[in-house]
Amino acid sequence: MTVIGRVGSSPTPSTMKKILIITSAYGSGHKVPAEALQEELLHRGYAVSVLDFKDIIGTDPERISKKIYELSAEHLPLLYQGIASITDSEKILNRISSLLPPSSLKKFEQLLQKTKPDIIVTTYPAANRLITMYKKKMGFSLVTVVTDLKSLHRYWIAPGTDAYLVPLRETKIALRALGVPARLIHVLGFPLRPVFTKKKDNRVLRQNFSISTRAFVVLYMLHTGPDHFALPLARKIEMMPNTQLVVICGKNEKLRTQLVRKLPHAHVLGFVSNIDEYLRIANVAMGKAGTGFLMESATMGCPVIITKYLKPQEEGNAQLFEEKGIGFIETSTTKILKRLEEMEKTGEKKEVSKTKTPLIHNLNATRRIVNYITSL
Repeated sequence: MTVIGRVGSSPTPSTMKKILIITSAYGSGHKVPAEALQEELLHRGYAVSVLDFKDIIGTDPERISKKIYELSAEHLPLLYQGIASITDSEKILNRISSLLPPSSLKKFEQLLQKTKPDIIVTTYPAANRLITMYKKKMGFSLVTVVTDLKSLHRYWIAPGTDAYLVPLRETKIALRALGVPARLIHVLGFPLRPVFTKKKDNRVLRQNFSISTRAFVVLYMLHTGPDHFALPLARKIEMMPNTQLVVICGKNEKLRTQLVRKLPHAHVLGFVSNIDEYLRIANVAMGKAGTGFLMESATMGCPVIITKYLKPQEEGNAQLFEEKGIGFIETSTTKILKRLEEMEKTGEKKEVSKTKTPLIHNLNATRRIVNYITSL
């Protein structure tokens, strides 16, 4: 657990609340909004604790669940889809919650007794039912920040939740279809860190990255669930005229080392903390339909090519971006290359999609969400 004290301009003692954020490192879609909320709350002077769900359930259950997730998500998508379908049930979810080892429950209760949060904010749905076990006893408020856009699994819903804060009207409709009362759902946007709303000079950034100001920049995100055709596709993009390929491998050092050796003309990077700057200089970004990647790209006015998506939840993400005219679903090397060639040939500028950004993202989302949380 990361426990962070007060910084910035503190609220008055009478309004100060202790806030616990529960998230997960399983994909940027959960972690990105948690980091954004943490930063804004700290800026306002609130005491914030951040807890990764793996620290609740313990080492062994976390390791097993991670292996199952990675195996199914990256190699056996039908298995992933089957697990999602089977668990999309109130009865099954309650059963899963009851299987948590007593040691995990005791550890979590001790943590709650120690931190005594007034409000728990969760961006990771698997934690919700566990949290509600202690809600009445400990008297905190529970706010769920929903990080999927359209296709929602029932594990987002937990009886006793005080509010569901959702990014889009479509998300609200999906929650209503699952039986959540409208009075509990608030459409406030998707929280992102302030760097995504600051102005920076595209030309200067390209110079800093040693990228020509005239190049057609393709940003290929391979930090989660790399495409099986990633290497042959990247080689062909690298050979396209007037094109600069930038590949982000995240913490996958093995992949980065391989691509550095095989893509001599590309910028191949590991983990970067300034992804906003790379999205600013990119003419197009490509990758898996994770919510974090899609929303960050939309905020930067950068159109996306969705190369893969997990069913069911990411399928809704992909469809929504295509419907809004901000993304293209292309899941084969041939179709991706054709799309890139068309975009480069027609001189399509990413500024075009900036006019569509408000359809998918509210630039004030983080502040609006924090306003709501701190008003409870």
